Amino acid sequence: MKFSSNRNRIVGLAAVMALAALFAGPSAIMAQDIATGTATATVQTVLTVTAPTPLAFGNIMQGVKTSVGPNVDLAGGISSGIFQITGAISAETSAYFQLPDYLWNENAGDEDRLVISFGTTDAVIDEDPALATPSAPGAGTAVNPHALGEFNLDAVGGQAAIYLGGTVWPTVDQRALNYSADIVLTVAYTGN
Repeated sequence: MKFSSNRNRIVGLAAVMALAALFAGPSAIMAQDIATGTATATVQTVLTVTAPTPLAFGNIMQGVKTSVGPNVDLAGGISSGIFQITGAISAETSAYFQLPDYLWNENAGDEDRLVISFGTTDAVIDEDPALATPSAPGAGTAVNPHALGEFNLDAVGGQAAIYLGGTVWPTVDQRALNYSADIVLTVAYTGN
């Protein structure tokens, strides 16, 4: 019987240990903590682009190519094209021109066109346009209008300007009409 009594003690001890383990387990699981973090974001100022002054060649003659540089202030119907950009202060932007190959007449149902071209120095990016004009850009840099690249808006008002020149090539029998075409400037933040 001694054997049975030891067996009962072992079984009893095993039961006590199982109960202790059962109660010890949940207390270890219950020892926990939590924290709540926050996600934040600040949306920057919306970019605005305006074109207050067109690239204007004025009156031109048949067969005589006429150029307007990116540094011509409006006078006598001739001017560099001006594009003004406003956005977040000091933000980096990228810009892209869609430049026309032709100007179209306004009255003859697009039957006649006038060739226009843009040279590799026909644009100036002015990253500090306060009181600047095409003839005196504040911090202007001549660039290729076909590859404007990235530039920063100024640190005071979040502004920049692009001045655009070009050349028209009228034929010797170019029709005497008014010609025009759209020049589209797309500007976007780079995130830098």
